[in-house]
Parts: sequence; structure tokens; C-alpha cells
Amino acid sequence: MIIVNLITWFIPPFFLKGKIKFYLLFLSFLFSSTYWVPVLMIRLDDNIVPAMVVDSYIDQILYYSVFAGGFFYLGVFLLLGFKKSYNFNVSPLYKLIKSFPISNISYSIVKIFVLFSLIYSYCVAISQIGVGDRVYLMDEIKPFWYVFLLPLNSLLISYLIFVDFRSLESKISIKKIYTLLLFIAFVFLTGFDGSRRQGLPSFLLLFFLVFINSQFINYKTSRIRNLYIFVFLLFLFNTIMSLNRGFDVGWQLFKIDIADVYQYKNVAFNMLLSPTPTLHVNTQMAQYVDSDGIQGFGNYFCALGNTLFPQFIFNTYFFGEPLVSYLHTKFGWYGQDFGFMAESIYSGGVFGVILIHFLCGMFIAFTIKMSNRGYLFFTILLFGISFGFINSLRSDFMNILKATYYPSITIYLLVKLLKAILIKRVSL
Repeated sequence: MIIVNLITWFIPPFFLKGKIKFYLLFLSFLFSSTYWVPVLMIRLDDNIVPAMVVDSYIDQILYYSVFAGGFFYLGVFLLLGFKKSYNFNVSPLYKLIKSFPISNISYSIVKIFVLFSLIYSYCVAISQIGVGDRVYLMDEIKPFWYVFLLPLNSLLISYLIFVDFRSLESKISIKKIYTLLLFIAFVFLTGFDGSRRQGLPSFLLLFFLVFINSQFINYKTSRIRNLYIFVFLLFLFNTIMSLNRGFDVGWQLFKIDIADVYQYKNVAFNMLLSPTPTLHVNTQMAQYVDSDGIQGFGNYFCALGNTLFPQFIFNTYFFGEPLVSYLHTKFGWYGQDFGFMAESIYSGGVFGVILIHFLCGMFIAFTIKMSNRGYLFFTILLFGISFGFINSLRSDFMNILKATYYPSITIYLLVKLLKAILIKRVSL
């Protein structure tokens, strides 16, 4: 069934032409790394099943994953057809990004601030090496550099990346190299406790800018190719640094004996090929449905309502408690992941898996079609979908909606505002 999953998820995109097939292949990787790749990792690890995985339901989840992939692409092809060409219409976005007004003073201040805040963070972090695990660091010590400066620097480095890499028509300059060095230093700092998500916005933004530039500059150009390689290698390094989650804080991974490195190879492969596994909760949900039956699709409507009327504005969930919170309370799953497939199993069993992934495929196909026709919002939404899946495919539907739509709408409004400002400047 592993081979069938591989075929089901990775062959269909090749029935489309244009660069959109690479986008679909990326989504296939995200789904696969969450659904069936963890089973492959178990098979390669002498069939050692993790404690939270219900062993007797693994084969059933593999079948569910095949249904998910098959009906996902059925939804895609119903709208897009076969052998048709679709591309990203990013020309209007590219022109706006290039013309974004930048204050040299604020740019310089941000660069200086990031440098000194990183130096301060390293000095304090070094003094806290080995104080306990990451939960103790977050809940008990709550150091200023970790709680405040780390997320702030994530945003500021993203800003520097945007300024320096929005246009790659010229050669890589000293300013760009300096920004990349700050990025590397930041990624290493996040490895203090394995907080790999802190660097995710900067990774995605850099990849996004390189990708957009590659639509207008030959992707074989050395600076484009080298930046793709840089993003991949730094992402790989970030994945390796996340192994520090299994130790006390303070880059303890580098203190293990060289003879013991080999035993961590499977963990490293897992984090690289299956960074967001949900096999454990998928098997648990399959077991739960077998004993208690399916629970219906009402939670999806609650998720839509709570996304439209967010709790952080209205201070309450008008449409009921999020499903993931309810299940955490019901089963005592505090801190445990949930997942897109687990929610569909909970709602409708195998029919739920088929229906939800089919509708998901149709929605993504519709977004691709509208983007291909030149609608800017849907082009931004395509990238928002990928971010939402990366961030929340192992959470419930409401979190996926929020991680997809909130950033997409924000970026779209900023782009429209920028466009209005530029038009006003030209008219003056």
C-alpha cells in the first residue's frame, strides 16, 4: 500500500502542463509526509511502532490515504481537466513588490537592531545552557530573548529579506550576504531548543521571492539557482537543529558522542521527510469511530463561523469551542497534534475522508483557475494555502482556515494599499 500511496499522490500532477504541477507536487508532499510517509519510516526502522500509534489501524490509514489522494485529484481534474497548462500569473505582484517604497533609514536601523539583539540573545542563551527542557524554558524561566526577541527578530529578518531579495535582477551584493548571515545566525539561535517554526516565515518569504523572480529571470541563472540551494540547505540545517527538542536546552545535540550519532539518523530522516506526522491521531480516530461511531460534519460549519468571527476580536467562540480544544479536553490530549485527516475520520469515517479531500481538491483547482486568469487575490491565496497546510495540516480545520485566509487577506489588502499609494504618487 505504500507504493500505491506513492503513485496516487505523486503521479496525477504530471497530467497537467505548466508550472502549477510543481505546486501540486509540493502539496502532495505535504499530505504524504503527514499521512503515509510515517508508515514508511516505521517500516524502515525495523517496524518499531511509536507508543501513541494504534498498530492494528495502520493498514486502514494507508487505505484512507489512498482514498484521500485519489479523490483529492479527482476534484482537481474535474475543474482543471487533463493535459491543460496552468501557470502562476505573478506579473502584477512582481511589479508591485519591486516598486515597494523603502526607507533607507528604517532599513539601516532594523539591520543594526537585529545584529545587536542577536548578540544579546546569544550572550544570555549561553548562560542558560542545560537549565532544563524546552517546556521548562518556556513556562518557568520565560527569558526576554526567547519570549520577545526571538519572534520579533523572525519578523524583522523577514522584512530584511523582503527588501534585499524582492528583485534579483542584479548580482548578489554585500547587503544581501549580510542579511543571509543574520538569517543563518537566527536559525542557529532557534536551535537552542529546537524551535524550528520560528524561522518558517523567513524561509517561506525567501523561497516565495526567489520563485517569483525566477518567473522573469532564467531559473538557471547562478544567483537564482544558488539561492534555491541556499534555502534548501538552510532548511535542512534547521531540521537537524530541531533535534535539540529531545535534549535539555542549549544545543545539546552537539554534545553527544560521535559514536551515538548513527542512532539519531532515523529521527533526522523522520523530521525531514515527515515533519508533521499525524499517524498517531489518525489511528486513534479510526479506533474511536469504530467504537463510538462517526460524529457528523457540524464542526466544519463551526470552524467557518469562528473564522469569520474570530475569538481574538470578539473574545468568545460564537459557533462553539474548536474541535481540537474539545477533543484535548475530552481525551486529555493536552499538547497532542490533531490533523486534517483525523478530523475527516471523526466526522464521517471513510466517507468523510473521501468527501473532505474531494472538496479540498476542487477548491484548490478553482483557486488555480482564478489565479491563471489574472486575479491577484487568488494568486496570493495559492501561497496562503501552502502556508496554511505547512503550519496547520496537523491541526483542525479552523486553524487551517485561519492560517490560510488571515495572512492572504492581510497581504492582499497591503498590496491594494501599496497600489493606491503608488497611483497617487504618479498622479502628483
